[in-house]
Amino acid sequence: MQAEGTVVRLEGAHAHVKVMREQGCGRCHEVGGCGGQGHDSKCQEFVVDNTFGAHLGQRVRIEVPEGAALTAALLMYGIPLLALLLGAGLGRLVSPNDAAVATGAGVCLVLALLGLRLTRRMSFVDHARARITGTLGA
Repeated sequence: MQAEGTVVRLEGAHAHVKVMREQGCGRCHEVGGCGGQGHDSKCQEFVVDNTFGAHLGQRVRIEVPEGAALTAALLMYGIPLLALLLGAGLGRLVSPNDAAVATGAGVCLVLALLGLRLTRRMSFVDHARARITGTLGA
C-alpha cells in the first residue's frame, strides 16, 4: 500500500505521518466506529521510518509492504497464543493441578511477550515496517 501524508511529529529516526483515507470503514458514524467518538474519521496516523530525513509539516509518500498486516497479526496474536498453550501443556506435564498449569501458561506468555518486545529492534522484521519512500515538498 502506498499513500501520501503530512509529517506531524518527529521522534528520533521515526516520523508520525497523518494520511487522509480514501474511504471510511462503513461504520464511521456509528458508536464504536472509526469516527463515532470524536475521531477524525478521514485521517489515520502511521509511525514510519524516516529514511528520507523528512521535516515537520512536509508532505511525504509512505509505503506499507504487502503482507505487513498479516505478519504483524501472526507475531502479535499467534506467538503469545502458542506460548500460552505450550506453557499450559508443560505445566500439566509437571503436575496435574491447576496451579502448575496456570503458572506454566503465565511464564511462557510473559517470555513470549518479552521476546516480541525484542523483535522490534531486530532486523528480520524490518521488511514489514512502513517507511517514507519520498518527499513531495515542504
